[in-house]
Amino acid sequence: MGVISNTNGLNAVPHTQHLNVVLQSPQLLPHAQSQPKPLPTPIRVNKLSVYLANYPLTSKQYLINGFLNGFSLDYVGRRATATSINLLSALQNPNAVNEKLNKEINLGRIVGPFNTRPLPSLRISPLGLIPKKTPGEYHLIHHLSFPFSKSVNFHIPKIVSSVHYASIHDAVRLIRRTGRGCELAKTDIKNTFRLIPVSPTDYDLLGMFWENQFYYDRCLPMGCASSCKILETFSSALEWIA
Repeated sequence: MGVISNTNGLNAVPHTQHLNVVLQSPQLLPHAQSQPKPLPTPIRVNKLSVYLANYPLTSKQYLINGFLNGFSLDYVGRRATATSINLLSALQNPNAVNEKLNKEINLGRIVGPFNTRPLPSLRISPLGLIPKKTPGEYHLIHHLSFPFSKSVNFHIPKIVSSVHYASIHDAVRLIRRTGRGCELAKTDIKNTFRLIPVSPTDYDLLGMFWENQFYYDRCLPMGCASSCKILETFSSALEWIA
């Protein structure tokens, strides 16, 4: 099996200065502290707990706690503000970005817009667009690998940002072990990353700045180095349940 590190594959670097000022640990606004919003996930923890009754205890507790309180991104760097300019792919197609942002806001997965920073240590990383196979459709990418030595991803340890994916050799091995007449199935969960909530203590790492307003994410973004590892743990549990 190969080892794949989730660094989002974006090579384009925006022409911008990236300013950092060290601040205190992340804090929510007073109204957010007194009236916390439910985590944006359709996963029912009570149901999941029943299905995972006989699952390895450590993994079960990790998943239950994550869906109850949000998953940590395992960021180990300093908490600091940062300002970045979005990628040209986003700047040249603002309608697509607005459509994506509005959809995520309506689903409660992105919070905003705000006229000022909603979190004192909010780190702004560039937004970009990657075309899908269907013409005119795009993936909204949060470029958390910019700038290289000061990015969110740079300060997430490799041990929590590398995953092992099944290969064709694993499929052949299972077929040979099962024998003639076996059947194979493949499943795909739509927007899987976006089903997984992030811990509120890490919201300040997922800031966005678009059309002079601030936003932050509350779910796993595709561009985060630790997203694939968290998703892999959840996917393994789903395979076990199935």
